[in-house]
Amino acid sequence: MRRCLLAAAGIALLANALSLAMLSTTQAGDLPGYTTENFIQALTPKTRGLRIGADAETPPKDMAQKDMLIQFEFGSADLTDQAKQVLDSLGKALQSDDLVKYHFELVGHTDIVGSDEYNLRLSESRAQACKEYLMTKFGISPDRLLATGVGKSDLAVPDHPTAAENRRVVIKNLDS
Repeated sequence: MRRCLLAAAGIALLANALSLAMLSTTQAGDLPGYTTENFIQALTPKTRGLRIGADAETPPKDMAQKDMLIQFEFGSADLTDQAKQVLDSLGKALQSDDLVKYHFELVGHTDIVGSDEYNLRLSESRAQACKEYLMTKFGISPDRLLATGVGKSDLAVPDHPTAAENRRVVIKNLDS
């Protein structure tokens, strides 16, 4: 049984490495949906209005957010060159007149490999790495960015819990 588990983990790691190798050769401009204009469109609130009472406590169903292809190496919070290219488009969008007045949450995610505590810390580190990059390169005020992590609790690809696509960052407009 243990050999089967080790073999399955080895196969999953190999598949993730191949997936990341293919992603690392892709430019952000080649990734559909990762232009400055796409970020502006995705993060601009669709509806406006005052939410009162109990409804004000729950996030709206149409919250402006974008699941970004900010990929990380296995067990790492280091930004890849491809991740920096996506963040470059995001940084320009956050500087735009359309988004400059809003506040955003960067939510880090992991795959399922490792303990809950380890993955929570790693997901927080991933979100923080994105925040620091945006603050340093684009001068985005730290008051406009909140970095949080959710560990392995919200997989992008639940049918493949060890897939590289689960190691990502989502950005949400907190004012939408």
